[in-house]
Amino acid sequence: MRALLRFHWRAGARVALRANGIIGAAVVFLYGLQDDAPTRIRSTTLDLIARHSGWNARLKLTGICLALAGVAMPRVTLGATGWMRSLAVSASASRRAAIIALAATQLFAIILGTAALVAAATVYHAPIDAGKLIGLPLIIVAASAVMLPVERKAGAVFAAIALIAAVPGHLVLDGISIAALVAADRTAGAIARWRGVPVHRWSSAWVRASPIAQWVRLTLRTISFATSIGVLLAPTIFVAFAYFILRNNPDLGADLAHRTVRICGTLAECALAAALASSIVRTRPAWAWIRSLPWSARQRVLGDLVMHATALFMIPLVLVPLDAANAGAVALLAIPLGAVSAAAIRAGAGRQTSAAGEIACAALVYGTLLALWPMSGVISLCTTPLLLRAAEGRERNAIVTRWDELHHDAAGDPAWTSAA
Repeated sequence: MRALLRFHWRAGARVALRANGIIGAAVVFLYGLQDDAPTRIRSTTLDLIARHSGWNARLKLTGICLALAGVAMPRVTLGATGWMRSLAVSASASRRAAIIALAATQLFAIILGTAALVAAATVYHAPIDAGKLIGLPLIIVAASAVMLPVERKAGAVFAAIALIAAVPGHLVLDGISIAALVAADRTAGAIARWRGVPVHRWSSAWVRASPIAQWVRLTLRTISFATSIGVLLAPTIFVAFAYFILRNNPDLGADLAHRTVRICGTLAECALAAALASSIVRTRPAWAWIRSLPWSARQRVLGDLVMHATALFMIPLVLVPLDAANAGAVALLAIPLGAVSAAAIRAGAGRQTSAAGEIACAALVYGTLLALWPMSGVISLCTTPLLLRAAEGRERNAIVTRWDELHHDAAGDPAWTSAA
């Protein structure tokens, strides 16, 4: 059991901890922008741990725990339904070790609960509620059990009951939560294979006949729901930053307000493109079988451009209520950044920064020009053909049988096998 826990920590949990920094920064940022930040912090602390207070903050903490466990789950369970079943470890022990590893990835929730306990006792001198204190670790464990895919649905149902019962922080409900966790452990079975939410099966003839649409569809099938949540975390912070600045500062100058929308929009697009491209580098390695299909390198590159540009267009759409004109300027960067992403994916597997480094450098140039001169977005748009040409060259020169420590060889990659 200890060896299995060490393996989960080194293989997946430690990598998944980076999501804690993003969520922690978002929480600190949101509370810091409040006019009555000390009062809100005190209210949150008392809701988490003190007696005679509500449990609104505990509900928010539950959502954070679910998000952290969901992001970490694909990494922690990697190999759990494959070669790990040949180890001399029972299915129950493997599942429990995965739950403990998922609980460890919720480091932000653990730190927040500990800080609330210390602050309530020493700073606010509030009485500690035993039910809320016991309920905090139950929330963390139950959130891990809820996000872990298991063979039997009864285990997931009992885990959900345990999570719901742990939120209010009452001793009676904590007892029900513990009983539900025990029932979930007895009925869950082994860890099941995780399958992402399937993409809608388009029935139109043009979609079935279009190589670009099929390439986009196959790529989306390799991206899990948990990965999608992780991809959207950083862009959401930058968009919220723009909203908070403009809504809380009505006396802000027009030029500064317009520039704020452009800068935050560019940062959000950069974060979204970098996260999406890096996740594709991990889940869609180059596979020799793809080269046997009647899809050209240009069609594959255009498929990646369409997918990234469509995702990036969501950022200016969200910014339209703030400033429609400058949101339109941000929208001009969606296509060139999509082309940069398509090129970076072809070289990301051999770089320490994956595809994110190249995208960040391009976004820095485009974003600086856009911040100083809004019409520079048209110039950036004109660079798209050159970027697509570079991406096509990388696609044609890609070595599809290179050694990979994770997959060993590109042939028979499970992500593409499930999508075919």
